[in-house]
Amino acid sequence: RVVDGAIHNLAQAIKLNPDNAPAYYDRGNVRLTGNDLHGAIADFSAAIRLVPDLAFAYVNRGNAWMRKDDYRRALAAYDHALRLNPRLGPARRNRRRSARGRVLHAPHPKNGTRRNCDHRGGITARAKKIKDRPEFLGAPFLAGTGL
Repeated sequence: RVVDGAIHNLAQAIKLNPDNAPAYYDRGNVRLTGNDLHGAIADFSAAIRLVPDLAFAYVNRGNAWMRKDDYRRALAAYDHALRLNPRLGPARRNRRRSARGRVLHAPHPKNGTRRNCDHRGGITARAKKIKDRPEFLGAPFLAGTGL
């Protein structure tokens, strides 16, 4: 696999120069692509330890935390990236997503069960109401949608 070869090459670069923050950052990105979330978080953390103002390392570490459904840590990572660079679009967008995920995946306060994260039901119900309006009756863009 290409991912394995890239990880091997970056590991060699890190072995030659353990203070090579870009190599840790790049290996973290490769691991994130390969869905090795634990390894990605470790590499982004190493890059941050070497270069504390590397905002994109915080963003990508937040992405890994979010994929692990650890929204609290993801929010903290995005917040730190935004403190370093308030205009960092990916941090703002992903922060909003992780904040929504934190609410959607939070246990129900009364019974502790997870909330339903599938919004399609609500959207489908609204779409069915809309399609019944006179201006949408027989609309060609609704064909084949099951509505």
